[in-house]
Amino acid sequence: MGEVVGQKCIAIVEDPPTHQSHRRKLNPFFYPDALKAMVDGMVEGAASGIQRLDEKVSQGGGVADFDVLPDLYCASNQILTRTMLSSDVERGRQLYKCQTQLVEILYGSLSKLSFWIPGYRFFPTKDNREIASLKSEMRNLLTEIIGARTKAFGDGNEGGYGDDILGQMLMIASTAPQGTTKGAPFNLESVVDNTQMFYMAGQDTVAVVVAFAMLMLARHPEWQDRAQKEVNEVLASGKAIDVNGLNRLKIVGMVINETLRLFSSLPRIPKVAVQDVQVRDLFIPKGLTVEVAVQSMHLDPALWGEDVHKFNPERFANGPASASTHPQAFLPFSAGLHYCLGTNYAMNEMKIMLAMMLQRFQILVSPHYKHRPYFAFVQRPKYGMRLILKRV
Repeated sequence: MGEVVGQKCIAIVEDPPTHQSHRRKLNPFFYPDALKAMVDGMVEGAASGIQRLDEKVSQGGGVADFDVLPDLYCASNQILTRTMLSSDVERGRQLYKCQTQLVEILYGSLSKLSFWIPGYRFFPTKDNREIASLKSEMRNLLTEIIGARTKAFGDGNEGGYGDDILGQMLMIASTAPQGTTKGAPFNLESVVDNTQMFYMAGQDTVAVVVAFAMLMLARHPEWQDRAQKEVNEVLASGKAIDVNGLNRLKIVGMVINETLRLFSSLPRIPKVAVQDVQVRDLFIPKGLTVEVAVQSMHLDPALWGEDVHKFNPERFANGPASASTHPQAFLPFSAGLHYCLGTNYAMNEMKIMLAMMLQRFQILVSPHYKHRPYFAFVQRPKYGMRLILKRV
């Protein structure tokens, strides 16, 4: 992951004082009041991707059979660009394109024996040259955006940094003391790497989860009916989603949580022991990396019951903590000190996209769909997500 988003992002930094310091600085961006202010931008961004779906359905005379995933990527890209980069839409699109290509090359390399040779990534191979080129292009794109904002601020424009997430990070970096006894400073390099991290996590994962949620609703029409009824009640007469409406979409949230359980974005979460620890009869020495098997936990009958492989959003009716026999058996966003900062941001994004879909379409399984989930940075459908959308 560090190859894609950089070593100074909050998800990669291992030094506890640095991680805690940077996390305290970034936390306010995702407080409830901050997220409320982003809802309108999220709805506008989602609308662009939904419009593309709507156009395809119109071309089919009200019904169309096609791969919805590219348009979901478009919607999540637009949501993130509006909340993260504001008006830098084209650069945001280019950034995501570079990240996607980089992930494909890196995961293609994992199956090659040469990839595991120490120092191999420094050899001037075709893949390594392309990786270096893409990383350089990504950094240049962000440097251009940051440079323009820094200049505007330096020229006396108090709002020059912008009021989006990137602008807030730039303000922190410009005012944070650069010498501290508790961890490394939050500087421009931290801004660049965290922007890349938020950009990747905020759109790639979200689009795929929404795609799997649509598949589950197509396969379980009784739940699609319940979710659609809720959406129509909350958003009567085609009303646009607002903060109040978003908070009332309980069934939609349950559907998303059950999808996250069945299709874990990450199969495992690495944790590094910061000190020696004894877990029952197992000794874990300081510095050892331990991987939490999220996918296995989410499909463990001892935690979820004998219907563990069944799509049953009802298990989340009283929230994730009460859904299983252990309050931390559900880990789509990790837990503890490294709990995902953008959890509520991502949930809002997914609820908005899925609700807007249910406002407009009935979702049916396509006879051409091939079910093959696989992991490439996140779990995704290997052959896309071909579904039938029928206008309601």
